[in-house]
Amino acid sequence: MTQKILAFAVAAAMAAPMAAHADVKLSGTIQAEAGGAQIGRVSENEKSDRLRITKDSSGALHNGGPNNITLDIDENLGSFSAMARYQADFNTAVNGGLGKGKEAWLGLKSDNGIWFKFGTLTSAYKASKGLIDPFGGTSIQARGSAGGMSGSSYNAVTRNGTMIGKDGKLHNVAGSTLAGQSTNHFGLTHSSYIKNALELGGDFQGFSAKFQGFFDETDIMEGGGSLELRYTDPGDMFTVFAAASYTDLKDLTNKASVDRDKRNQTADGLKNWKVGGQFNMSGLKFGLQFEDAEMGTLDGGVQEAYDIQTCPTDANSLCGIGGNEDGGKYLIGSVDYQIPNTGLLLGGWVAGYKSDIDDVDRFVDSKGNYIDEDAMSFAVGAKYFFSKRTMMHGGYLQVDSDNDFRDESVFGLGLRHSF
Repeated sequence: MTQKILAFAVAAAMAAPMAAHADVKLSGTIQAEAGGAQIGRVSENEKSDRLRITKDSSGALHNGGPNNITLDIDENLGSFSAMARYQADFNTAVNGGLGKGKEAWLGLKSDNGIWFKFGTLTSAYKASKGLIDPFGGTSIQARGSAGGMSGSSYNAVTRNGTMIGKDGKLHNVAGSTLAGQSTNHFGLTHSSYIKNALELGGDFQGFSAKFQGFFDETDIMEGGGSLELRYTDPGDMFTVFAAASYTDLKDLTNKASVDRDKRNQTADGLKNWKVGGQFNMSGLKFGLQFEDAEMGTLDGGVQEAYDIQTCPTDANSLCGIGGNEDGGKYLIGSVDYQIPNTGLLLGGWVAGYKSDIDDVDRFVDSKGNYIDEDAMSFAVGAKYFFSKRTMMHGGYLQVDSDNDFRDESVFGLGLRHSF
C-alpha cells in the first residue's frame, strides 16, 4: 500500500507543472455491438450456402475500431500554441487491453490558422469520411467489400472446391469464406493512419487545406503523401472537398516483382483521388462522393500476383488472387435525417463499385469463366441519442457482387458512449 501511495505522489508531482501551464484533456469512445453476418459463398453449387459469423478476425463485425482512449495536450505560448495527441485503441468483443496507438503526434499552431504536426496521423485522405457515411464506425458502415469506399474491412476470398489456375489446370482449394482485414496499402486509403509523416495545414475563412508527406529516404513511403482541400460555407449549409493520395513504389523492399504482361507493377506509384460533399437542409443531410482508386481493399497493385508461367500448381494455391493493378471506381450517396424534437436519426447509404481489373488478376471459376468484381450495396439504419454522449444504433447492410464470394448481409445492434 505504501508503494502505491508513493507512486501516486510521484506521478502527481510530475504532472502538476504540466497541468499548471497546459490544457490536458482525456477523452474516448467505447462501443459494443451484437449481431451477425452471412458472408460469401462457401460452395459454388449453393448460392444460399453462407458462413454465419458474429465477429471477424479483429473481434467485431467490421466496425472500423471506434473504441479508443485519447489524451490531448494544448499549451498557449502567446502568438502560437503547442499541441500533442496520443490515442490507443481497444476492443470490447475480444478484450486484449490497449492496442497499438492510432494517432501519436505533436505540433505547433499559429494564431492565423497555420499549423504543422509530426508523427502518426489520421490520413488527410481519410479525414472527410465522416461527412459521407452516417454509420461510420459501426457494422453497417461502407467498406471495401461493400463497394462504397477504398478502405476498411473486406471479405477474404477462399473456398472449398476447385479453381482453374493460370496454368490451365484444375486445383483443389481448401478453406472457406472468412472475414479479412484491409492492409490499408501503406496508409493512404479510407481506413488509413500514416506513420512518420509531416503535416502542414491551414484554415482561412471557411477554407481548409492539409498536406502530409514522407521525407525520410530510409522509409519505404519516401516520396508518397496525401492532401485534402475543403470548404464549408459560413451558414454550415454545405461542405465540399477534394482529396488525393500517392504511394511511390520504386523503393519498396517487399515489392511484388512479377512482370505481368511485360508491365512491372512497381515501376510507377499508385494514386487515389476523390471529390464529394455534404449538404445540410434543416436536419436533412445528403452526402455524395466519387472516388477513383488504385489502392484499396478491392484494388492495389502492390499485392503479389502470378502470371501463367509462375502460377504454383500445388493443391493449396489460389492463382489470380493478387492485386488489381488498374484499380476501380467507387460512387456512394447517403442521407440521414434528424426527426425534430427527438433523439432519433434515420439514415442510409447506397454505393456502387466498378472494377477496372485486368483478366490477369481475376479469379476464375471451375468452368474457366473469369469472375468480375463489380458490386452494389446499401445500408439502412437508425440512431437514438439518449444524450450527446450516449447513442444506440442498429441497421442492416447488403452487398451483391459479381464475385459472389464477396456477397454479404449484416445485421448489427450496438451501444456507444463517449466521454
